[in-house]
Amino acid sequence: MEGPRRKPIRLVGWDYATPGHYFVTLVTQARCELFGKVHDGEVALGEVGRLAEAEWIRLSRDASTIALDAFVVMPNHLHGIVGLSDDVGPSLSEIVRIYKSRVTRRAQTLGFEGNVWQRGFHDRILRDQAGLEAARRYIAANPSRWAHDPEAPRAR
Repeated sequence: MEGPRRKPIRLVGWDYATPGHYFVTLVTQARCELFGKVHDGEVALGEVGRLAEAEWIRLSRDASTIALDAFVVMPNHLHGIVGLSDDVGPSLSEIVRIYKSRVTRRAQTLGFEGNVWQRGFHDRILRDQAGLEAARRYIAANPSRWAHDPEAPRAR
């Protein structure tokens, strides 16, 4: 017997290797605050958070077709803008899979056990300059909104 079917979270028919900008959100397993804390609107990353940040930056060195834009590592999630410059490079899903795998393996070397990430990721295709600028503003303001975020663990 099959389990419940998951709703597709990618845009049906879209090739996620298409050049352009993508706004992605990756969330920790059970929204646990694995990466750090927010104090006075500023993110203070812990050891796992610093490695998550370092691995995100490393992505742009992996392939010349990947250009990272604004990003922020929050206590329980990461928001980032990924630019793809050529449709022969890795797809967005491949990039996220590589990133999540690296962070998980490195976290395990620090003694972390279990899954770092929730399954999947959220994305938004940024189709124009206005969308790109709005995503940049959202990312920049994310730490200052943390105290009012209904998804923050302590706000539940």
